[in-house]
Amino acid sequence: MDFINLIDAGFALVPIPKGTKKPMGNQWNQIENVISKPEQISKLINLNIGIAHAYCRPTPTCAIDIDNYREALVWLEGKGVKMSDILEDPETVAIYSGKKFSMKFLYRLPQNTSPLITKQIHSPDGKMMLEFRCATKNGKTVQDLLPPSIHPETKKAYIWCGNGHFSRLSVIPKPLLDIWLSLISSKNIKTTEIKYDPNCLNSILTGQPETPRSIANTKEMLRFID
Repeated sequence: MDFINLIDAGFALVPIPKGTKKPMGNQWNQIENVISKPEQISKLINLNIGIAHAYCRPTPTCAIDIDNYREALVWLEGKGVKMSDILEDPETVAIYSGKKFSMKFLYRLPQNTSPLITKQIHSPDGKMMLEFRCATKNGKTVQDLLPPSIHPETKKAYIWCGNGHFSRLSVIPKPLLDIWLSLISSKNIKTTEIKYDPNCLNSILTGQPETPRSIANTKEMLRFID
């Protein structure tokens, strides 16, 4: 990866020791400590790289982090969001770490939107299912690893996937943004019981007639999910 391309895309970057997800130092999430200028890229060589969402330009970036694809698919469907729409969007930019049932989608926030508080959705068993990631409650950034960082669990390099390109991140779809804003405004977030059968993925993705192009796009994205 040419780091200068990430800088040119407006990304604020975080140097992270190779083989970990944890940034170096306690002050890494201060805006003055991120890498955002070409002359700073030497600090990233031979390291993992994180994107500091809240400090990206011209608008903050964010991640929809899916830790359990099957459960997140059903949960989002219950909120009126079809995963097939996300997968087939020609501008979708995703990251795959090699972790089973996991995928991460990157977007920009709309203009004149402040960094949004990160919100987590857990499965009934308490495990992480889905996370809307951007900033902490006090406005400090959170970060997500970017390719070609090495995932500490899978020991594989993160890769870009999807039909879009990181240099042209699209604005987060309004249905996803509305869910996020609703979570922020809710004082109590309860995860309802999630039920699905082994065929739920196919039934949701193919619940209506598909074109050959949409089927091909969906298969390409699902190639990265066990």
